[in-house]
Amino acid sequence: MEPAFVVASIFIIYVVFVYLMYRRILPMVWALPILAMLMGLIGGIPQSGYIDIVTKGTLYFADFNFTFTLGTIFAAALIETGIIDSMVRRAIELGGGRPLITAIIIFLVWSYISAGVSIGGAVMVGAITLPVQVALGIPPVVVATFHTLGQAAGQPFWMSHWTYFKNLTGVYFGDYFEMALTMTIIVLIMGIIYIVYQFKKEKLPMRWTAQSTETSQEKVKKVPVYSYICPVIPIIFALVLKWDPKVAFMASMPFPFILSHQGSGRKLRDYYGLMERSAYKGVTMLAELFAIMIFVGWVVQAATFSEIRQPFITVFKPILPSNPVLFVIFFAALMPFCLFRGPAAPWGLGAVLAMTFSQAGVLPPLAILGAIYAYNIFMGACEPTWGVNIWTTTFLKVNVLDFTKRILLWAYLIGVILLCIVAIQWVPW
Repeated sequence: MEPAFVVASIFIIYVVFVYLMYRRILPMVWALPILAMLMGLIGGIPQSGYIDIVTKGTLYFADFNFTFTLGTIFAAALIETGIIDSMVRRAIELGGGRPLITAIIIFLVWSYISAGVSIGGAVMVGAITLPVQVALGIPPVVVATFHTLGQAAGQPFWMSHWTYFKNLTGVYFGDYFEMALTMTIIVLIMGIIYIVYQFKKEKLPMRWTAQSTETSQEKVKKVPVYSYICPVIPIIFALVLKWDPKVAFMASMPFPFILSHQGSGRKLRDYYGLMERSAYKGVTMLAELFAIMIFVGWVVQAATFSEIRQPFITVFKPILPSNPVLFVIFFAALMPFCLFRGPAAPWGLGAVLAMTFSQAGVLPPLAILGAIYAYNIFMGACEPTWGVNIWTTTFLKVNVLDFTKRILLWAYLIGVILLCIVAIQWVPW
């Protein structure tokens, strides 16, 4: 069968599924396994291959799933001990009721927290910060964009993603720390500029507000300031000691309980319930993600068969960019196809593309990884089916498409800037 026909057929089917997912007719957890089986049918893989798609595909991202479980339990521990709550509320107090300053401080603090707790802390942090910013007179749809930009800034340090992207490109985090740090700094700078721009655009007060800025009067757990180091302890272990992310998370588990003990009034017997709640909350919120990642594994496993892998390499290898300028143009053109889990999204058929690009041997693995991260940050900032974005817009009672329209061009600009940085530093001239 002609390689172009195989690739085109798979893309057409995926686009149909994206439309069905967008119209809420077919959930993603159904679309992905069906796609994996249809890929095998189109490519003509042997009958035994379908068994491999299910058995090996189910375990393809097992390392990622376990790492993410540990990271979410760790995030739940930070929440249960009151560390996250304390950090956010002190940030709000530091803003002093000045809307612009408060929004920027919350953005920076949330970005820092996001780097350590990834998706796990988004709900707790948002439940505190989002109502406060709305009370300051900021439109809810704008508040939503501030929150998603903050989590996008922390994404390069999400340790669970290191494991996932290593499966696709073979590059470990220790080899691209400079890239991750650069991307985070770029997103932080662009995020602050965006916040100021939105204040100007909406004619919001820069230094004062006539509205009440009182935060919730509920009792806040007292924790020492030094406990604020907890969100990045796993990252420190992984970078300095070069530990595997799973080991880094496991070694970090006691620290939230130990460092938050002073002034908490907790007794030794209280920690049993605290640790049990952390584990329970950390695991129960991951059911849908596990299902999605299992079926992404099916799709990627299907792409490992030569009947599918070779057509993809044959089609894409000749058009892969060979210099920095073409690199930016090529990947910038594909970026909009990340929306609605489109064919370029790293968490779907885009995983197959990433693996294909890495195996083609045209670009360095670091350049491919940089493009994936640019896409990932773009999706984290504006993608309407991204988990944090769905929760944020639902919490604020904002239409998710209105949210995407508000931040889309800015997120795309950030993504293109990140591609330029990657092209300059990691694509050979």
